Amino acid sequence: MNIARTTARAAVWAFASTAGAKAITLIGLSVLAHLLAPREFGLFAFALVYITYVETIGDLGSGMALVYWPDRRNDAAQVTFVVNAVAGVFWCAATIALAPAIAAFFNTPSGVPIVQALGWTFILKYLGNTHDALAQKDLRFRARLLPDLGLAIVSTSVALALAWLGFGAWSLVWGRLAGVTVRTLLLWIIVPWRPSLRRFPADLVKPMLRYGRGMMIVNVLAAVLYSSDLAIVGRFLGVTALGLYQMASKIPETTVIVLLWVMSAVLFPAFSKLHAAGEDLGAPYLAATRYVSAFTIPAALGLSVLASPIVLVFFGDAWTGAAPILEPGFLG
Repeated sequence: MNIARTTARAAVWAFASTAGAKAITLIGLSVLAHLLAPREFGLFAFALVYITYVETIGDLGSGMALVYWPDRRNDAAQVTFVVNAVAGVFWCAATIALAPAIAAFFNTPSGVPIVQALGWTFILKYLGNTHDALAQKDLRFRARLLPDLGLAIVSTSVALALAWLGFGAWSLVWGRLAGVTVRTLLLWIIVPWRPSLRRFPADLVKPMLRYGRGMMIVNVLAAVLYSSDLAIVGRFLGVTALGLYQMASKIPETTVIVLLWVMSAVLFPAFSKLHAAGEDLGAPYLAATRYVSAFTIPAALGLSVLASPIVLVFFGDAWTGAAPILEPGFLG
């Protein structure tokens, strides 16, 4: 198998999947911005801040371990599925119990039921994590297109319908739950692997979790680096400011950051295959870095200059406070 050709093809499909989903979400948000106030977005956003942090450690790194694991594919998948099933139930229960404390941290007691409702996404999402990891492991990013688009389309459609009916922040909550459910169902349909009830490969648990622990530390550091600003804004400036801040982040997510997500998602399984084959990773890594920089740096500079008109076009006058947030983020 030509890994370079397979990786390039996977990158194209990964970009189509991720960029398509982000574009659908951005279009939906541009409509929702005229139906919901910044505070209502903030009530949903502060719960997502908590969920983002938990998901960095939620599956104990078992998903990334499955992508990396060089042999015993089905046994490794079995371990990942069991770990995710247990973790999903645990984090759902923990979120429901900790919701008052989480809401108190953000000075938003009215957000307790929203946090508790979103806690169910752990179970819904984690049941599909193994299938998603297998698709990444096999560089089948074309297969991930439908689940990713399904998540965006269903989440956006449900949120728009409920926002139109006056459900406020809960329209975003129910949209999220519906989208995650559909994505998991589609992953089960598209990826043919099924868990086995006959035998559990206990000998793989420790080595896989040992590897996953290292990846989990990297994810925690990334979450602190890229998401700590959301926690700080929500904690000290309130949910209205958080709503504006989060909305500002949707523009770069759909343009610049999507390229970084795509490359990281594709290059990890590709480099894992090169490593398993005994190939040197230095030259491929430098080449990937040069290509990514060639696209992201000009796009970032362009967004920093055009922040105000972009925010006005997509979100309207009520969201003009999001434009100054976007500008220094790219200039800094």
